[in-house]
This record gives sequence, structure tokens and C-alpha cells, in this order.
Amino acid sequence: MSAGRSSCLGIFGAIAIALPSLAHASEPAAPRATYRGKPVDVAITVGGYGQTPDQADPPMRLPQPLAKPFQWFGENSQLALAHIARPDALGFAKLVLDIDAGGAVSGCRGTDNMELPVDVAAVCSDLASQKFLPALDPSGKRIAGGYIVTFSPRRFDAADRSQAHPLFTAERDPTPVPTMAPRVDSLYSFPPSPSWMRSFYSAPQWQHAPHAGLPKDAAGDALPMTAIVLFDKGSGLDCRMIERSGVRAQDDAACGYARSVLKPVWADASASNHRGIPLYIGGEGDATVAYAPDPDHRRTTTIGDTIEQRFVTALTNAGVFPEGREASPLRIGLSPDGQGKVARCRIWVSTGTDAGDIAACRAARETVVMEPMEDIFGRVPDYAALVWVAASTER
Repeated sequence: MSAGRSSCLGIFGAIAIALPSLAHASEPAAPRATYRGKPVDVAITVGGYGQTPDQADPPMRLPQPLAKPFQWFGENSQLALAHIARPDALGFAKLVLDIDAGGAVSGCRGTDNMELPVDVAAVCSDLASQKFLPALDPSGKRIAGGYIVTFSPRRFDAADRSQAHPLFTAERDPTPVPTMAPRVDSLYSFPPSPSWMRSFYSAPQWQHAPHAGLPKDAAGDALPMTAIVLFDKGSGLDCRMIERSGVRAQDDAACGYARSVLKPVWADASASNHRGIPLYIGGEGDATVAYAPDPDHRRTTTIGDTIEQRFVTALTNAGVFPEGREASPLRIGLSPDGQGKVARCRIWVSTGTDAGDIAACRAARETVVMEPMEDIFGRVPDYAALVWVAASTER
């Protein structure tokens, strides 16, 4: 795979621009506080990302700020003054910004459980003048959109004086936060990832073993399937339906079939972790059949070297790289259809102009053909996207 691309997904909320040094003399320093009995310097981590209410048909570009969020607040901002006075009052907070089609902040509101040293209206006043590249719809038209701003403390050991600790930062606290192991009761993603399966899927002893993979009809279309998770919490088999097939009789009978016919027995690991086995239940003629995933079956979305070179040439000819590819901040997300062509184009990090972003998506639709990933059932999932990075330094 070429170094200019990545199959990892993520949210990138700001345009890469040249930033001043954080050690600048005029920059306010993080105030001192006591945390768990130790002196710490408490900086404010400020982050952000664009949002869309329509995940099924998202815009080409979400709102992207012209300056990174941690640069929005100066030493005389109301948030800075309040935090310096009360550094122990900061917890986690999230603001929702409305960004109009001109790139201005048209609305600002808090969410539940705001832990700020000053009221939301004051923070909204601090950032009201910020400017954004507005959202673009799939055709390239500027539209209104949303942007989420997050605040959290970043605590530095006060004994570490090797570098100054700025009041505002993008650096997050590296201390790991303990999380509870997921339970089948809260399992909503189906099918699970291969890593989940490799960690927790111990092969049971089946009375009737499921088939591997999923069948299709004569036309190559997927058959209606009922998705379930079968598990044992230590008191016998239990079952939860995850997806309905649309065939009521099949859905109603799926869990009963799994308990009475498949009747798996597996090691104590399943009971202790409250994890189960994901299955599809479907019909073949008059027979009911179960289908199990293959934990080792996974294919990531890729793009061939020849196709990528054609894409780079198209981007260059369209003027997307005015200062060269390696100087471009462009990150572009491409979702394949069943034939590997670009079904959806997303600008994760903008070229800096509407014309550049529109041209980038046009070039991708005209030149790119991908090898789509397949999930552990051998299907091409909705999230089978590829993120392509222009700058070779971000390999």
C-alpha cells in the first residue's frame, strides 16, 4: 500500500496551518492547583470537530475553523480569567456551535453536565468572532452546519519545570481512564470487529454447527437474515436480537432455533465476560440455517498504486496542490460502492478553499477505484471508507 493513504477513520476538525510557538512570552501560563494531594499546573485542553445530523447522507465538508480551537482564547478572555481564579473548577464540558453558510458562528449553547469556571454565555462570547470554512453539501454548495467544542483539564506535574505550561493547549491528559468491559446487554454494533472476535469468541461445541459466511440468491443479492447474539451468563443459554430481517416468522423463531437446535456449549470465558456469539439466522427453502462469522476474515479498503498515481495527477492538473502535494493539508475520505467506485466523498481536512475541496472530490469520483474492505461475514460494510492523505510526511 502506498504511503500516502490510510484505511483508518477518524474526525479531523481543523485545517493544518502554521502555528506560533507555545513558549511565546506573552502567552498566559497554566495556574497552579492541588490534585490528589500533589501540586499541578492545570491547562485547558480545547478541541473540536464538525458534526452532521444526517449520518446516512453527510455533507462533502463539515465546518472547519480557520484557527485551531485552543488558539481561540486569549489571556483576557472570560474563560482564561475565571480559570486562573478557580483552576480546580474545570471538568469536562462541550459546546455546540451553529455555523452559518458564510462561516460565522450564528449560535452557541451548552450541553448537560457543563463543568466550567464561568457560565456558558461568557465562553460563547469569547469565541463568537471565530471564522470557519462552512460546510459544503455533496454538490459543493455552502450550507449551514454544526461544530462541537470540547474542554477538559490537562494537569502537568508542577515539579516539572523543563518547559512552560501554556494556559490553553491541544495536548490531552495521557492518564488512561478505566473503562468497563462491554456487555452483551449493550452490544449494538453488529457484526463486531475481528479483534473483538479474536479476543472473546471461543469456539463452542455445537449440536449443529453454523455455516461460515453469508449466502446470496441467484441474482447475487443478500438474503433476509436475522442477526442475534447467543450467550450464557452462567444460568443457561440466552439470546438477544440485534437486527430484524423483515420476515416476521423468521425473526420470531430465530432465538428459539438457536437455543433448541444449535445448543452451543463453550468455555467459562463467555460466561465470565458476558460475551456471546454473533450469528445470522436465515432460511434455505423450508430449512432454517445459522451462519457464523470467521474471526480471521478481514479485508481492508485499499487503492492500487496505479490508481493512486492517476488520482494524484488529476488533483495536480485541477490545481488542488498549488504549492505541491507535500505542502497540502488535504485529507479526504472515500467510501466505495459495491464495485469499488467512490460513492461518497468527505473532506476531513480542507485544502483551504471551496474550489480546491470540490475539485478534489470531483477528481476522486472520476479516477479512484478501490478494493473495498469486507467484514467478518464477508460483506462490504457502510464504514468501508479509506482516508487518503496528500502530504507524504503523514505516512
